[in-house]
Amino acid sequence: MASISVHSNVIRAGVVLAGCGRGCPGKAFPGMTGFDVRSSDMRRSGLSDSRKNGTILTGSAAMNRFVTSPARIRSIFRRILFCVMALVAGSASAVSAPNAEVPLAMARMSTPAPVSTPGSTPVVLVLGDSLSAGYGIPLQQGWVSLLQQRIRDSGLPHRVVNASISGDTTAGGLSRLPGLLESHRPAVVVIELGANDGLRGFAPQAITAALTELVALARDAGSRALLVGVRLPPNYGAAYSEAFQRVYAEVAARQDVALAPRLLDGVAEDLGQMQPDGLHPVAAAQPQLLDNVWPALRPLLEETVAIDGMADREALITTPADQTP
Repeated sequence: MASISVHSNVIRAGVVLAGCGRGCPGKAFPGMTGFDVRSSDMRRSGLSDSRKNGTILTGSAAMNRFVTSPARIRSIFRRILFCVMALVAGSASAVSAPNAEVPLAMARMSTPAPVSTPGSTPVVLVLGDSLSAGYGIPLQQGWVSLLQQRIRDSGLPHRVVNASISGDTTAGGLSRLPGLLESHRPAVVVIELGANDGLRGFAPQAITAALTELVALARDAGSRALLVGVRLPPNYGAAYSEAFQRVYAEVAARQDVALAPRLLDGVAEDLGQMQPDGLHPVAAAQPQLLDNVWPALRPLLEETVAIDGMADREALITTPADQTP
């Protein structure tokens, strides 16, 4: 590690040559890029004398005369040596300080996510697009916010985390889900994605592959998955719309995963329950969206509570009597 740091600093020393003026290191010449020439240096090297003799050297000729001056070469060499020595000394001190403070951003990145333990509040992670992000309506009126209240009313302990983003696709979900799984350790992951893939005309095979991978990621993290399907507007043509709709049923069947087949069932057909864009439901329609998801979601919630309770009981049974809380 120390040798890598020293080598990188030596490289930087060569780069800052253009900025090594008097008082180097770290003093850059303002207003120029590349090799900067100050008027005082020009006078010292005799470059300005050419003007007195009626000869003006410009461009590469002036630069060559300036750089190849013996005095200037010695000065440049001394400055490079000084920069390198200063940077190497700084690297050595950093490497030799075992208790050096880690930057806060790096410390946060390296901090492991909290591990769910028996008895902790299980999390329901909703990974969706604008249909779950409450596009065009107050967020607290969206079906995901209503889900939290439905869970409380049902006597279930789960906490809902809405990780939905308007405009998101299955590819976006794939890039975000690993970090979300690590951060929240959800008991259940609700995957409501694919609508924007369909609106953009993506191949059904590609959408199938992405949804399959999302389900696999959730399962590998120890979460139960629920797939939420949607339909496309009729103007996309019967052939493509039917192929798109089959994606959700096929993934659910092949992966043996729970499915809420139509998020907008009973809503998309009624223009009065849709916003002017014809794609997003109004606030009054959000309870119906929740009703379309709840029958498939509730069994998963109850299963995670039952398993958590069994883990609690097993922990009590296997705990020695003198250590029982």
